[in-house]
Amino acid sequence: MLTFKEYYQAVFDEPLPPTICFAQGAQLAASREALRRVPLSTYVQLLHWIAGEERSEVVYYLEMTWPRLLLGGDGRGGAWDRCREGGSEAADQGTLTAVDA
Repeated sequence: MLTFKEYYQAVFDEPLPPTICFAQGAQLAASREALRRVPLSTYVQLLHWIAGEERSEVVYYLEMTWPRLLLGGDGRGGAWDRCREGGSEAADQGTLTAVDA
């Protein structure tokens, strides 16, 4: 089983932060630009884990990391940046939930 910490390090090439902001339910909308900002190799690795190795935990990890993956924490002041910089209380109330890592 791939731990969440191992998954996060492999996908984002950075240590797991103390707080992860996410919208539960994995329902999302993403622009073509956001989807293409993610390297193809990342999608290939995710598909390999889910389909090739049948690591069912990865689908749950994706639910928690779609905002990080697609929004990228690029400093544009979105909910991901507000949460990362100030904790869950700085994120959009009712939209993002913080879980302790």
